[in-house]
Amino acid sequence: MLYWLYGTIVAMFPIGSLLVMLSGQKSPPGREPQAVVVIPAFIAATALAVFLFYCGYGSVRKRAVYLYPQGYLTTSSLGRVSRLVRWEEVKSIGGYQPGVVTTVQVIGQPARVMYRIRHHRGRSLKFTEIAGREQLAPLAYQLHAAAVAP
Repeated sequence: MLYWLYGTIVAMFPIGSLLVMLSGQKSPPGREPQAVVVIPAFIAATALAVFLFYCGYGSVRKRAVYLYPQGYLTTSSLGRVSRLVRWEEVKSIGGYQPGVVTTVQVIGQPARVMYRIRHHRGRSLKFTEIAGREQLAPLAYQLHAAAVAP
């Protein structure tokens, strides 16, 4: 929802800038905005809005978590590896155990369950999955249990 709100604000930027440039602001005689100035400014504002929109789009779509028997890795908004963690460094996986569930409900969307992978040191990894269709958390829990089992 926040992504689409951001996209709407960015899309409205060129229209708002065009309205400001063409509005009836008081200017000295002979100094009215000329098409030679207004059109390139509008094109530049539109190009900036499109650039910002695609930057925001990429930051939402390219982030990922990959699970392996040895650990997991996460990618940044640029698609590069941002964190590599071995299962031995994971302290616990919260939210998967029965009775310890936090759900989030957004109007018009299915309920999501919040999970948190805690580490012995460093930041935790937080993510959500659709309630009743969890795949990442159960697999992470199984891989972690298998890796730390004596």
